[in-house]
Amino acid sequence: MQITGYFFGKKSAISEAEKSLMKRINHDITLKLMPLNHSTKSRAEECKTEEEKTLLSRLNKGETLLALDGNGKDVTSEEFAKLMQKFREQKGRFSFVIGGSCGLSDQVLSRADYSVSFGKMTWTHDTARFLMLEQIYRAVQIKKGTKYHK
Repeated sequence: MQITGYFFGKKSAISEAEKSLMKRINHDITLKLMPLNHSTKSRAEECKTEEEKTLLSRLNKGETLLALDGNGKDVTSEEFAKLMQKFREQKGRFSFVIGGSCGLSDQVLSRADYSVSFGKMTWTHDTARFLMLEQIYRAVQIKKGTKYHK
């Protein structure tokens, strides 16, 4: 399976914790992180539109897209593992996107095949990225039946 993670915001360095997770994830699947330039527009709608164009130009036609959005569905780790398995069976790959400070545009959210939330709290981009990586690793371990999830 191949996963590409797109995120907007400052192109901060990948933390040691993220590097460790990515190394463990890449034993089982291929995962790439793709930072995208965040918009410099001050109005939220202009910001979302600019970032929408950047993201949509990068996606392959028909590619499965998972959006991280505060209004997305709350899922358990087990449900997320099943969702990843579904994506694997359908196309063998998927992408996820973490929006910029203005959030994701309606166009991106409607383009997404699925939208999940990490709750109603606001998270920094780095924290959201780390949480997503951890859930991907956890999903892989759930599928393998290891004790990591317990």
